[in-house]
Amino acid sequence: MNSLPQPAPPQPHTGRDSARDDWFETPDGLPRGYIQTETLTELWFNTGTICNLACPFCLEGSGPGDNRLGAITLAEAKPFIEDAVQLGVRQFSFTGGEPFVVRDMISILDFALERGSSSPTARSP
Repeated sequence: MNSLPQPAPPQPHTGRDSARDDWFETPDGLPRGYIQTETLTELWFNTGTICNLACPFCLEGSGPGDNRLGAITLAEAKPFIEDAVQLGVRQFSFTGGEPFVVRDMISILDFALERGSSSPTARSP
């Protein structure tokens, strides 16, 4: 009679999520360098994939008429900005495609400034 293999006994808890141990250790079991942050200080938004240019080196592959990721609206950005400010974020960055092709971009930047952002930035990749 063949018996089924038994599962390995549970390992002691290390205080970390075992599924994330690869983040803290190399495959050889050596400690991996990382920065333990105390607060979230910056939040990046992808504003969409539309762009007025068609650069062959674009990391996003964005270009004119590219709607793979629709343009962000002020209504969509507001709750994320408000929550982020409550968590201590003071820097908001916006990338895409081309952020200034987004109809609400100026309103989004104004809203981030009104909520205490030190200097929101919008940049193409």
